[in-house]
Amino acid sequence: AAIRALVYIGLGGEGVDERAFNELRQIRAENHGMTLAQFKQTLREQYFSLMLDRDAALAAIPQMLPSDAANRRHVLDAVRRVVEAAGAPSGDRADRLAQIEKLFATGERKPAATSTARKPRRATTQTRQRT
Repeated sequence: AAIRALVYIGLGGEGVDERAFNELRQIRAENHGMTLAQFKQTLREQYFSLMLDRDAALAAIPQMLPSDAANRRHVLDAVRRVVEAAGAPSGDRADRLAQIEKLFATGERKPAATSTARKPRRATTQTRQRT
């Protein structure tokens, strides 16, 4: 969720500052996070999910968040640290950060919607006409 949020916010500007990457490195080290190769792969996956269907990718963020409010705040704080590493965001980036903050604030995990409707059964026998 954090990487998807960061990619989305980053797409609202002219590029990513080196200070943001340094902040990401520090967060990774503090949390004994994924390897650099894993991070790059995840970054690509999140980028493409946003490119393919931005609205669906954003709508999925609350489902990706930890269920505990304190953990969600911790993740959001990490997102803010990266976004604000080069200074306060403005313009589109500030708008996108506000949108992400709303998703995190309302990020209570909801069970995935499952359809209770059954699929119609396929006919397995053919009706014969008697002659």
